[in-house]
Amino acid sequence: MPSATFALNTLPANSGSPFYDFPQVLQTPSGLALIEIQGTLNTGQSSADGTPSEIGRLTFDGETAWLWIGDYQRMEGTIVDLSPPFGVLRRVTRQESEKQEENGSPDGTAVEIVEVIRKKILFTSRPEPVVNQKLR
Repeated sequence: MPSATFALNTLPANSGSPFYDFPQVLQTPSGLALIEIQGTLNTGQSSADGTPSEIGRLTFDGETAWLWIGDYQRMEGTIVDLSPPFGVLRRVTRQESEKQEENGSPDGTAVEIVEVIRKKILFTSRPEPVVNQKLR
């Protein structure tokens, strides 16, 4: 069963970063997946420098995903298809696209499709308490 560490971006809303409002994505064996958590995550950690805060470990199989938060909580989610799929775009500047002048706009920028996100991991319920085996 694949697993990954899941981190939350903690940049403040007025940081000026263009990536603050974007949804979190995860690299999976079949490509990128979008992660949707309905609610607010209170991690208890605050980072003013914008470094991501680790919130747990994500494990998943073909249709179910589990987000383990610390040693005592687990969230269960489902893997669903996105309709329509999301395209991940990247702006290419003049230096990167000198070989592709015919594709660029007059101001020297172009946009390329990096990847298409077709799956979403959806968490709709509250975390469940889990008894840690170490405490028994």
